[in-house]
Amino acid sequence: MTPIINAGMVLSDRHYGGVNSPEHGVGKIAQTLAEGLEKAGSQIQYQARVKKFSLNKGKLLVYN
Repeated sequence: MTPIINAGMVLSDRHYGGVNSPEHGVGKIAQTLAEGLEKAGSQIQYQARVKKFSLNKGKLLVYN
């Protein structure tokens, strides 16, 4: 179960030829994204199943 951000990096590398990884590895992208979301007031629930999601006045609402 590869996180989608990591899978995207691998796919891009293979498609465009060559290995282009960010400093500190591709996991740093997901970590930085999570940190930014939390600073903006989001709560991240890892390994949670999402049953439904919707937008309400520009806010993403997720229901597990």
